[in-house]
Amino acid sequence: MKMVTLSALVIVSTFSMPIANAQEAPSIQTAAVAKIESHEPTFWQMFTNTPADLMDWWGLTFSRENAPQLIGTLGLTAAMIPTDYSTWMAVYRPTQDSASLTKFFKGAELWSSGLFQITSSALFLAWGATGNTRALRTAYEIGESVLSSGVVVQLLKRATGRESPRGSLVRGGQWRSYPGESTYTSTLRNYDAMPSGHLSSAFVIFQVIENNYPEQHWISYAGYPLMGVFALGCVGDNIHWFSDFPIAFALGYSFAKIVTYRYHPELKVADQKSNPYLPNFTMGFHEESDRPLLVANWHW
Repeated sequence: MKMVTLSALVIVSTFSMPIANAQEAPSIQTAAVAKIESHEPTFWQMFTNTPADLMDWWGLTFSRENAPQLIGTLGLTAAMIPTDYSTWMAVYRPTQDSASLTKFFKGAELWSSGLFQITSSALFLAWGATGNTRALRTAYEIGESVLSSGVVVQLLKRATGRESPRGSLVRGGQWRSYPGESTYTSTLRNYDAMPSGHLSSAFVIFQVIENNYPEQHWISYAGYPLMGVFALGCVGDNIHWFSDFPIAFALGYSFAKIVTYRYHPELKVADQKSNPYLPNFTMGFHEESDRPLLVANWHW
C-alpha cells in the first residue's frame, strides 16, 4: 500500500506538451541570434574590457545573490580535497600497465593545455575573415574571456601554491605560500595546481561558443564530455588533482557569461525565458488512474 502511495508522485518528462513560457522561446532565441549576427566586433575590446570584466566578476562572485553558488563551489572543493590522492591513484595506476592509456591521457592533457584553445580561436578567426561577423565576434570574445579569467587563475595559483601530483612529496600535494616569481616560474609544478588553468580556459571557450550559438544545441552534448576527457587527461598525466576543477569550471562559466552578456544582453533575456537543459514543472494527472503527477516539460 505504501508503494502505491509513493508511486502517486512521479516525474514525467514530455517533449510533446511545452508550456506557454517554453513556446515563446523560439521567437526570443531567433531575435537573439539575429542580434548576435549583426553585432560588429572590434579587436581591441578584448584588451580594454579586461579591467571591467574583472570588476564585474568580483561584484557578481561576492554578491548576496551568488552566495549559494560560491558556498557550493568552495564546499565541493573542500569535500574533494581529502579524496584527491585516492581518486588520482585510481586514474593514474592503470597507466602503469597500459601504454595506450598513458598516450591517451597525455594527448588529452596536451589538447587542454593549449591546442584546443589555439585551434578554436584560429578556426573562428579564419571563419570571421570570410565575412562572418558572428564567428569573428566569437573569436574576439574567446580572447577576452581567456585573458580576463587567466588573470584570476594566475592570482589564485600564486595564492594557494598547491603542488601538482607530478613529484608531490605528500598525499594530495603540499600547499605553500608564494615564494617569489623567480622560484615560482622555475619550479612551476610545485605551486600551480589550484585552480586548473587547463580547464578554466577550455571551459570558458566552450561556454563562449555555446553562448554565441544558442540555436546549436549539439554544442553542449559535445562540449561537456570533452571537458570530462580533458579533466581525466590532466589527472592521468599527473598535472592536476580532481579538486582543482570546481573553481576552474566556475571561473570559466562566470567569465563567459560576463563577456557574452556585455555584448549581447539579449542572450541574458533568452536564457531567463528558456533553458533547454532545465524543465518547466507543472502539475497534472495520470490519464488512467487520475493520480497526481509532477510533469517536467522540456522544449527543444
